[in-house]
Amino acid sequence: MNVEDTLYICSFCGKNQNEVKKIITGNNACICNECISTCCEILDEEGIEYKNYESELPEELECSFCKKQKKDVLWLISGPNCYICDECPEKIKNSTSKTQEINGTCSFCGKSQNETKILAQNGEYFICNECVDLAIEIIDDKKK
Repeated sequence: MNVEDTLYICSFCGKNQNEVKKIITGNNACICNECISTCCEILDEEGIEYKNYESELPEELECSFCKKQKKDVLWLISGPNCYICDECPEKIKNSTSKTQEINGTCSFCGKSQNETKILAQNGEYFICNECVDLAIEIIDDKKK
């Protein structure tokens, strides 16, 4: 199956990517923006605090791609074991077309090159086109 033919379905509500604004994919599950909103509403109703982890990141952390420190950029988005600043997603998107064969998986979602259109690499870190697009969307939302 081609990456373009993949239909992602929210593991919580069953809606597919064409029925919602955004689907975030993980290794074994997907969640849509509507279910994330519902989760936040439930936590709010029950008085359970959830954190904005970005504000808790130490200033000395750096972007895994350009090496700029958190204090030198507007935002630093955290992945499982890496970070990407607000400047890198657009740079990566604009400089990356179909890449040569890369032996690795996205440092953010774990997808291999076979599971995504593009996988960009900088040293030991990788990012797929879907995570680049998601980072751009997160940054755009923060700018509003």
